[in-house]
Amino acid sequence: MFGVGVSAMAVFVAPYVLGPVGLVLGIVAYLRGERRGLWVAAFAVVCTGLGLLLTLLPDKFVSN
Repeated sequence: MFGVGVSAMAVFVAPYVLGPVGLVLGIVAYLRGERRGLWVAAFAVVCTGLGLLLTLLPDKFVSN
């Protein structure tokens, strides 16, 4: 479940770092027999993409 938390943080904090960490944690969990590991890996990919998309938005859309 740590991979889900890291992946969720990748949306707002350092998607270049936390996204791949969540992906690796999901794959490692799957290889150890946890069936939800694939879902964690997929969630990490989605959160990384969303985080990168948010960083590309102009500042006038995301700041007050």
